[in-house]
Amino acid sequence: MSVRERRFRRAPEDERRAELIEATLQVIADEGLLGATVRNIAARTEVTAGLIRHYFAGKDELIHEAYRVLVQRMVALTRDAINRETEPLARLRAFIATQFGMPLFDGGFFRQWAIFVSLIHLDAKMAQIHHDGFAQFKSEVEDLVGPALRASGRDLTPDEVHRLTYAVNGVIDGLWLEGCLHQSGVDGPDFEGIAVATIETLLAVKLPELVPRPEA
Repeated sequence: MSVRERRFRRAPEDERRAELIEATLQVIADEGLLGATVRNIAARTEVTAGLIRHYFAGKDELIHEAYRVLVQRMVALTRDAINRETEPLARLRAFIATQFGMPLFDGGFFRQWAIFVSLIHLDAKMAQIHHDGFAQFKSEVEDLVGPALRASGRDLTPDEVHRLTYAVNGVIDGLWLEGCLHQSGVDGPDFEGIAVATIETLLAVKLPELVPRPEA
């Protein structure tokens, strides 16, 4: 057993699994799904394939857990940004900014997402992870849209808020996808600005500029 494997075994169980999942995400971003073999993932973490099988039943379980982590990371990053604001309209504005900022608005993250999404109609477990993640994300957005509307003097029915939440999600998803595919760097359109203007029109609200906050 190598020094690396001995150190890996001594690490707490959750840390070992997290390191292997992170390696899986990196391999998928760099080499695609075909490159995400147990051998390649083992090489990234400098352990044997057999050690990976000690923690995961195989490649399928690693892929499932990697997608679950990616979804949880997206929700957590969004929630952290929202919770830095207190006013309803600023919270909605922070949500939009997060979708078009690093690390979500990034080629590597996009490649991971696109590969995982391509599997949801082929793999029931992936479909369930996707469904649960989307439901959680939509709930987070609905908790932003309703208060933002009320803060602007628009007291809509729950069904109207629900429908507008889907519309806001659609605007974000479409512009995020277009932006990730654009691949033109600083010379590209201001996708965040387009999203803000579109959602302002859609909801008939005025979103504030965010006050820059010092790094923690």
